[in-house]
Amino acid sequence: MSVVVVDWLGRGGIAQTAEVWASTVCRYGVPVELVSRPGREIAVDRPGKLTRGPRGVQHAGVVAAAVRAIRLRRPRLVVIHSWLLPVSELPVYFAARAVGAELVVVAHNHESHTRSTGLDIGLSKALGMADRVICHSDFVANSIRLPNTTSLSVIPHPKPEGLLRFDMGVGAATDRPTCLQFGVQRGTKDVTLIAALADERYDRWSFIAAGTLANALKPSKGLDVRTGFQSAESLVAIVRQSDAVLLPYERASQSGAVVLARCLGAVPIASAVGGIPEQIDDGEDGILVSPGAAQGEWVAALDKAANPTFRNRCVEQGLKRMDLEHERFARFVEELALGTAGRHGGRRADRGSTYGHIDSENLGRHVGG
Repeated sequence: MSVVVVDWLGRGGIAQTAEVWASTVCRYGVPVELVSRPGREIAVDRPGKLTRGPRGVQHAGVVAAAVRAIRLRRPRLVVIHSWLLPVSELPVYFAARAVGAELVVVAHNHESHTRSTGLDIGLSKALGMADRVICHSDFVANSIRLPNTTSLSVIPHPKPEGLLRFDMGVGAATDRPTCLQFGVQRGTKDVTLIAALADERYDRWSFIAAGTLANALKPSKGLDVRTGFQSAESLVAIVRQSDAVLLPYERASQSGAVVLARCLGAVPIASAVGGIPEQIDDGEDGILVSPGAAQGEWVAALDKAANPTFRNRCVEQGLKRMDLEHERFARFVEELALGTAGRHGGRRADRGSTYGHIDSENLGRHVGG
């Protein structure tokens, strides 16, 4: 009995979640292979250089590695995390079918947010081949289109355990609380708001913008700009030193940034769009801001979060929530890996640690049997 987990990019929130799926399966004594793009953040403990060349060529390498891993291991279960171009990923689905594996797709979105995050060509066929689709938010579960024969479950978003291993547990001591916005520059979030807030509240807060979303910003009196992709160590350190994380989404399915902020002791302040309201109990473990809110509403949220008593309560409640949700996640994954999911794990929707790695440069290594 073994499991193959497939991730397409090797970095970002989906990859971090795929990594947790793999480590959780392994924790229950089931041999598992994580197939992903080599040389990226979830590959820090294995050999393999960062692949170069056109994105299509890199993606084809991951597809080929996944097919080889499935044919070699003949796993009982194949778990595919999201998609980039489903029509090109169908060989992985066919390989799983050929060896008789149960085929699971973890749908992090119901559709690609932007062209940079993927295209949906062939998605209906791919999802139609799955035995089970799993979502981490009701929003995605209620929005995704599936054939009636496909089982659909919703389970909590897990802690990003691979990232958290870099946590030193010590924040920076400053005379003002720190507000952070981090992530990739995409059309799904406002990347100019933090600069405006820094201009207005630099006397009460320190502000940091980190990641490629910061590339278009300029440092100012109140804003520290850290451009480009952040290493796992750097990202964790920046979030740990922050008191609040700003998440001005225009649309979102759910947010790994909410989870990471919460796990590292920061209060998430986020737009109430998509699946975000499922993750934040406003005023209890974070702050929700109206969709498309004007700057004044964000300023009011910051003023509320400036109160250390409020922040401490949010952090405490958030950590308790994450412990409970991660426990539910792990219980469901255990049952899925052992072939008992569906009896009492997860919530069925209306229709219804060390582990081995495989990639295009490192085929054949595994742990656990």
